[in-house]
Amino acid sequence: NALSILVKSDVATGATMAFRANLIKYIFPIPSLCFHDAWITFIATTVSKIVAIEKPLILYRQHDANIIGGRRISLFQHIQKSIHISPQWFDNEILRSNNLLQRIREIHEHDVHGIYTEDLEKKIRHLLNRKKMFGAPFWQRIFPVARELLTFRYFKYSRGVFSIFVDLFIR
Repeated sequence: NALSILVKSDVATGATMAFRANLIKYIFPIPSLCFHDAWITFIATTVSKIVAIEKPLILYRQHDANIIGGRRISLFQHIQKSIHISPQWFDNEILRSNNLLQRIREIHEHDVHGIYTEDLEKKIRHLLNRKKMFGAPFWQRIFPVARELLTFRYFKYSRGVFSIFVDLFIR
């Protein structure tokens, strides 16, 4: 189920993609805030079948100028990065998810299958709930964190225990 993976994180790299020309009408235009590779993969998944090829077909070089990369970072680096996430980061993520939701509804018109939209709607709700916690005292974050934990949204749309820790103790 590729959608459940893609709604959590962007795992496709644009340089490793190939798609049929008939998908262009669904993919373009790509909204300016959206990452092209995540957009293409998500849209393609809703209109056709995607297949991962097990054999490595590209050498991906990691360097300090990479915007996004697969480099492993330490827990301390994760925490440092999380400290600097602002409410604007959540706004951008929510906007990207809303753009996807809108495009999927346009593509499928009246035949929108719940599998395409349900996870995106839940992800947006999760991001909105996490954003609301900014600046709140610790005791006011306990209930929202518990709610997101009990609905498993931390595990489905964020980084699980790490995101819980960040929301409770860092922000």
